[in-house]
Amino acid sequence: MVYPSPAVDWGQLGGLSPPDQVEYKGGILAFDGSPDFSESKLKLLDFWVRHFLDNLPASHPRSTKPQTSKPMFAVGGGSQTPEAAGSKRKRSPGPDGSEPPTPAPQRAGRPDRSIHSALVLTVLALGKVCLHRDNVPDVVHPTDPLPHGSLAVRNGAIPPSPNQGSPPANLSHSHSSGLPSPKEHDRNIHSRRSSIDGVRGFRSGVGLKKNYETIPGLEYFAYATDILGNHLGAYNNMKNVYANIFAGLYHGQLGRPMESFAFIHKASHKLQVIMRPSLDKMRRIKRNSEFIQDTKYNQLALTFWTCLQLESDLIAEMQLPPSGLLSYEDDMPHPNMSLLEGFNQRILDSYPGQLYLRTHLNSIHRMFYAPEDPAKAGKDNFRNVGVVSDAVSGMHWVAPSFAFRENDPPAGDILAARLRAKYWGAQVITYRPFIRQILQFSHSIKNHASSPNFPTVSSEFRQDVMAPVIHPKARTHSDIDPRVVELAKKGIKALIESTRAFHGLGDRRPIITNIFGTAHAQWGNLLVLSAAFRDPLLHTYVDEELLRTLFHKTIQFLRQSATATSALRNDLHILEGLQRDLFSYDPASPATQPHLTEMT
Repeated sequence: MVYPSPAVDWGQLGGLSPPDQVEYKGGILAFDGSPDFSESKLKLLDFWVRHFLDNLPASHPRSTKPQTSKPMFAVGGGSQTPEAAGSKRKRSPGPDGSEPPTPAPQRAGRPDRSIHSALVLTVLALGKVCLHRDNVPDVVHPTDPLPHGSLAVRNGAIPPSPNQGSPPANLSHSHSSGLPSPKEHDRNIHSRRSSIDGVRGFRSGVGLKKNYETIPGLEYFAYATDILGNHLGAYNNMKNVYANIFAGLYHGQLGRPMESFAFIHKASHKLQVIMRPSLDKMRRIKRNSEFIQDTKYNQLALTFWTCLQLESDLIAEMQLPPSGLLSYEDDMPHPNMSLLEGFNQRILDSYPGQLYLRTHLNSIHRMFYAPEDPAKAGKDNFRNVGVVSDAVSGMHWVAPSFAFRENDPPAGDILAARLRAKYWGAQVITYRPFIRQILQFSHSIKNHASSPNFPTVSSEFRQDVMAPVIHPKARTHSDIDPRVVELAKKGIKALIESTRAFHGLGDRRPIITNIFGTAHAQWGNLLVLSAAFRDPLLHTYVDEELLRTLFHKTIQFLRQSATATSALRNDLHILEGLQRDLFSYDPASPATQPHLTEMT
């Protein structure tokens, strides 16, 4: 296995390339165009990181908290990370026997390209974006896009593409060595000034900001991903996995699921390589129902379940190829929470509940819906819909402080809200097929009532799963098995509670790991509830005023989360149109009381 060179061989991160020839005052960047790593700034950075630790790790705790109060690269004359300190090596002579050139001195306050620096930078970026509780920020959109090869684009005045999530050229085009290009020293001064003057003229006329000025934390994230690109082939350090996880979470806060999945997938892939030598030990612990006692194995278990949860949540909403991590689920014990230090007890209590529900959700998918490997499906115990529901409704899986009744109002804190959202999501998957049966049957009655070839309602479950179904000879709603109606009623309850799980947290945007997945799932819930509201049988179980409230709250959440380039923007427009159809709702006239349109 080839190991990456020590950090000193990678060099340091550079500043703007080409430089702007201006000093930055009072903005996002330091005077030289790089992120501000001054000691005064670090106090605020420390606050951002602590804010991050108090929010996102509620469902994904770490074995240790990063100590970013004094990052190794931040203050003083050079960068001495643990990887670089004491790692000086005798350099081999050149091909002609001469001594190699002495490395250029490191610049003060510039991060080196070590994975340690990338880890700290991703946490700083994530902490900063967590402080942003308003609408999800979008990239800068020029009003009149210039040609791709134009001078303004090349010099970073505007991003080359509205869809580009990284900063413009001044951040993303830094030299990998961290040293200025020789051409910059030889370049004609007059020519350089003309170039900068041209960009300045464009800026003064249009006044566009850059992406890092509008997207919180992007100035740190751009440097972090620059480093991660240098360590793409590194598989020997858990910091590589952590940094990619945090990068995925950062994109998740910006509502960018594809970019988030790319980093989570990469973290999962690296983790599988790193944990392979420990798999036999982990299997024995799981098989013997033991608690992990070694912090090394506990660290692997924590990271495994973190990646599994994040990847599963994204794949649930998008058809994406998995990393293969799910194949180890049956072999991996849960982490021993008693080995963790420095976390609030409530966070530690909520984490096992999250793991139980994730395992439960995966079992539902394997047991109820056609699995790719029927032989593996036989390992699960669910053969009856009632058994599946009982596996979570008894609340034995959650700490007493998080137990709740199904009629309780939405939770008022993020930890409890996340658990309930996951619980009701599992119930939705369990009962939604019965709603679908009735909706299909109602459609058949409306369109094929007198047809001799009356369509048969199909079941989504596997053939060996015991679940009631509408009889093929049923022709009216009164012919439907009452058990199907009762289970569909439970499905409507689950859809409602899943949609409003975060409504007790206030009107500000909640800090959740996967904004896109949550918003898209709520959108899907409302589509099903709207269909049930129009159904001649199911409409009695959908309260009109409650449905109005769910539409209002969900549309508000989508407006907070949907940028101009996000797929959630389409979800938002669909819900707004559906709201008008259902309730004759005119958003331009809020004083007008909406009335239900006549349903046919």
